Amino acid sequence: MSDRFTVGFIAGLTAGIAYLSWSLFSRHVLGFAKLSIAEYSAALTFNRSPHELGAIHLVWGGVAALCFAIAIGIIFSFLLLLIDYQQFYLKAIIYSWAAWYILIDILIIRLTDAKLQVAIETAISASINATLYGAILAFVYLEIGGGLRVRVERENP
Repeated sequence: MSDRFTVGFIAGLTAGIAYLSWSLFSRHVLGFAKLSIAEYSAALTFNRSPHELGAIHLVWGGVAALCFAIAIGIIFSFLLLLIDYQQFYLKAIIYSWAAWYILIDILIIRLTDAKLQVAIETAISASINATLYGAILAFVYLEIGGGLRVRVERENP
């Protein structure tokens, strides 16, 4: 595939589905995380506590989280024009940690007037999630967009 936007979109969507799935699994099946990314996103969108929201709000929050995952996948695809492909997975994981930290800590918690308190279990689950997102983002990107590498010509004096 030769379209950087589309590759970033598909890689971000694929990694986002895994991210959202793990978040919901960690919250509702394992009972480990206290809130899922869908609940955080819904709380930000509707500016209410997650405990005040209904199922339709949580679905909306899940869609919003996927949209954010797609957006950071597209940004990553274009960011690759500036960075080298060495240690690609590590760079993708660090990028995803930064992007999700910005989403959860700065946007969601700060903009909702700290109505949400993050339990340590939720923070650990989110860290696992960010690592998963970055690894899948890198894998899918390389599988469908590996030919988009930028060749830098170096001049020899």
